[in-house]
Amino acid sequence: MTYPAQLKAKLAHPLPEVQLRSARSLLFKLKHRLVDSNDLGQADISALTGALRTTSCPPLIHTLVEAIQQIAAMPGMASLLITCNCIDTIHAVAESEMASVRATCKTIEALLLAAPPDHQSPAQQESILPAQQKECHMKLKAVTRKLDLDQAYTAAHKENDSGQSNMADFAEVGIDERLARQQTRAGCRMDSVPALAGSAEGNFSLFEGCVQLPATSISAQDDQHLFDLLIRLQFSQEAMVVLQAVEALHGDIQIMAAPEVLLQRPAGLQALLHLLDHPDPQSLIPYAVLRLLQSLVNRFKQRLLLKCDGSFQSGPELLQGPGNASAEVSSWNHVNAKASLPDLRQEESAYSKVTLAAHEICLAVVPLLHNIRFHPASMSFMSEVMPLLSLHTAQSWNAEEVRYVQSHFSSLGSALASAMQFALAEACSSQGAHLLQGQPNQQLPGMLDAAGAGILQVIISFVQQCPTEVFLKVVNSELMSCLEVLVVDEVACNYVPAIRAVFVGLLAALNSTAARAVTEAAAAQSHVGRLDRLLATSCQFCR
Repeated sequence: MTYPAQLKAKLAHPLPEVQLRSARSLLFKLKHRLVDSNDLGQADISALTGALRTTSCPPLIHTLVEAIQQIAAMPGMASLLITCNCIDTIHAVAESEMASVRATCKTIEALLLAAPPDHQSPAQQESILPAQQKECHMKLKAVTRKLDLDQAYTAAHKENDSGQSNMADFAEVGIDERLARQQTRAGCRMDSVPALAGSAEGNFSLFEGCVQLPATSISAQDDQHLFDLLIRLQFSQEAMVVLQAVEALHGDIQIMAAPEVLLQRPAGLQALLHLLDHPDPQSLIPYAVLRLLQSLVNRFKQRLLLKCDGSFQSGPELLQGPGNASAEVSSWNHVNAKASLPDLRQEESAYSKVTLAAHEICLAVVPLLHNIRFHPASMSFMSEVMPLLSLHTAQSWNAEEVRYVQSHFSSLGSALASAMQFALAEACSSQGAHLLQGQPNQQLPGMLDAAGAGILQVIISFVQQCPTEVFLKVVNSELMSCLEVLVVDEVACNYVPAIRAVFVGLLAALNSTAARAVTEAAAAQSHVGRLDRLLATSCQFCR
């Protein structure tokens, strides 16, 4: 996996706002370990240093310097930064008048100068491997890392027996339980390597024996082992092996006392999200992963209910019309007031990290809808995850939180609209195929209602919490593009009502915001009128 190719284009964009949004997105993923040294190549580093050399925007400079500091701290990335002439660029920034980044620049220079001159980054090492050897290299690296973890655990356990109690990672789970798990792991250490070639029994026993999630916490060793296991499953050629492993983890989640222990580990979470792209011709694996994530979110939402005194509305209630808008807004405000999330920047806050992880789930799943096809599981998952996003917002924000939220809202609004547009096109195609067979698809209205409910719920929350002109324009323009896929035939009356409900909810939210939203409210009203006319025409055609 490599970082998206759009990074270079966005950092070279003439508008500083586009560059800043891309840089902040990269910094966020670096801080939360969603991007590592294997994802960054020389083109990405050159784009970062090039943008830093040419920009004069202080917020962009500050963000780029922080991102480069995160990259410089990664093992093996210093030489790649040196190759891209990063030292001279950082030195020039340090000599400028921006005192706020001077200390960070000095830290980066020290990291680069202390790096071994002949050390190559993991991305450089893998780039020279032939395509036929790269997969084997990744497998070997995963197995080696697993052995290192086993040795580290054994050493830590011996140290604990000698009275030197510095085992913070093992504090919340009993030593006896971990020792039993360690003995299980030792039994399937190298014997499990042949299973990578496709032995279903070997891979499944490896998963079942090694991944027993604790009830209240998860250590770094457990997280790394889970990540290694999921990497191995990605390389498996047998879909049933992966499917059985995902179902086993699903069963573990059902009995976990604290379901957020998995969400607190971005590495394992990201590996699960990668399984959505597994080349399964029957799409069984993506659906199993969606069910797993949905179960996780449901358990997490139950715990949120306790924190929020039960004030947590479901998505389908929003499709009843604009009359519920004020009550819905009051409910969201009550949830936000009760939850009172800590500052998003405080990494030590587990509650904040869990909510950010839920955000990452949604951001990753929604754009992937076109890969997993139109299915009730994906639509239902959207309606479950969407409400969690409102928990990012609080009634009082500082300036940095506002910028953070705004940078994600516009991109997420566009992704939601694109997903809805694809859902409509897929619904049209699917319904057309069923009609050719002489029988309409009875599942389509329910699936589309779930999608409309989830999108409407997010839009109402976003517009109420962040009524910026930029986001309102994005919502109107992107959702307006959904109308282009509407076809005036027998299938139109199946999905026009759901799209209309989205615009009606948006209009109700816009009418309750500041006067600056009047223009966008008028545009939304025109969309509602157009949909009404289209609905009347399509129903007349159907008759």
